[in-house]
Amino acid sequence: MSSNIGPNNTLKFYPRLKDGNAKGERQTLTFDLFTADTKRRIWSRLYTLNSLKVFLCALLTFIFYTMIRIALFTFPKYIREWKLYFIACHLKWIIRPYCNKEDGGPLGVVYQCMLDGSKEVICKVLKTLAEPMNGRCAFHCASGKDRTGLIAMLLMASTGCTRREIVEDYQESEDFSLSTTHHRLIGVSDTANKYLDKGTLKQLGAPKYAMEAALDYLDKKYNGPCNYLDSIGFTEEWRDKLKD
Repeated sequence: MSSNIGPNNTLKFYPRLKDGNAKGERQTLTFDLFTADTKRRIWSRLYTLNSLKVFLCALLTFIFYTMIRIALFTFPKYIREWKLYFIACHLKWIIRPYCNKEDGGPLGVVYQCMLDGSKEVICKVLKTLAEPMNGRCAFHCASGKDRTGLIAMLLMASTGCTRREIVEDYQESEDFSLSTTHHRLIGVSDTANKYLDKGTLKQLGAPKYAMEAALDYLDKKYNGPCNYLDSIGFTEEWRDKLKD
């Protein structure tokens, strides 16, 4: 997350991690939303709690993948191809079947796990963005739709945006997330994974049902985004700073 805050100011609410230049006009803070608790929740949702079958499939697939990598050690070109194929098969046969649209697909599940498993970090990010002393801030992640999408949703909810506005804003990222440019940006490959089928690509884009599931989850468990924000410490007093 970057912030242009002027030569005589600093990120006083949270200590800076890095100066962009000698004048301190640009500083960067890094937050990890994939906390240990979030990862544990994702693992439980996608593997352990679903069934022993999916856990064994994942284990056997990983073993098979490792054996192929060893066998192709002297052929790096084919290792890369096999890695893309492995990723595509894992997503299609192991992840997708256990992430239906009611749960928001794979992304919806991740959002729900992150909302519960990364509360402290989410609160720090929101307070950093809301703190007037920090000036204008730009926040981003690798893809600009997952962690960024979750924070943007909470910011929009804080300022009174409707559910429809939040979902429509989230979907703005869909075309980009399926593009070759996006694949280069996150370092997956120079081209899209040719082994991924259209259904898997769609679920990994920015489908509206992923964000809808996250909002449904907040409604069901916390009686709405604002109550969730209250519960993590981003209270109405903080939310009002976003409206100034």
